[in-house]
Amino acid sequence: MSNDHAESWEQRRTRIRLSWMRPLIWLDWSMGRVAFVLRHSGTFAVLEYLGRLTIVVAVILYFIEADDRRQQRQLQAWQIVEATAGRGRNEALVGALEVLVRSGISLSGIELYDADLSGSNLEGADFLNTGLDGANLRNANLRRARFDHADIVVGRVDVSGADLKGAYVHMSNVGGFVGLTQEQLDSLCIVTPEGRARPEGINNLLIPAANPSYCRFEGPR
Repeated sequence: MSNDHAESWEQRRTRIRLSWMRPLIWLDWSMGRVAFVLRHSGTFAVLEYLGRLTIVVAVILYFIEADDRRQQRQLQAWQIVEATAGRGRNEALVGALEVLVRSGISLSGIELYDADLSGSNLEGADFLNTGLDGANLRNANLRRARFDHADIVVGRVDVSGADLKGAYVHMSNVGGFVGLTQEQLDSLCIVTPEGRARPEGINNLLIPAANPSYCRFEGPR
């Protein structure tokens, strides 16, 4: 990074295009100001270049190790899930599941029976073969989640107040949701076995004759 040490920080800051680079450039500018004052000392000149080299190396290592840090977070999340699943309300479990979902990792096969996941952000979660019987999903963000092959028993999964827009649910599992409103039902993408007509209603609610336009089916899983 080049630096004109006669200019003020306000002047230098106006030329920064990427906001995330501002702390690094400020550090470089500050070191440059010190080096400018001590420029007549050969020792300090060497220290100036070494300092800048250290910053460059640190930035490079930060980006190189980003993937390792991400994998480490995912591994820790899996360990937490294995240690806490099936033990009722546990903030660590909720946080770990959110990490996995944000990373695009399927929750396939995890046993979340009777788990309290109320208020969690599991948007886009893949519950393929996930044990959800008795789970509390009240007020959770479940947009675009996949429930079409989840383990759900009729009347055992509480979705009161949950955001289910675009969530995929197999027709046989719709009755497993407790607290389901007509608005929630209308927002679901209901998976119907090929050649089988939709029932007219369930749990005193009217099942829509067709899915919303935002539903996209990619075939059986």
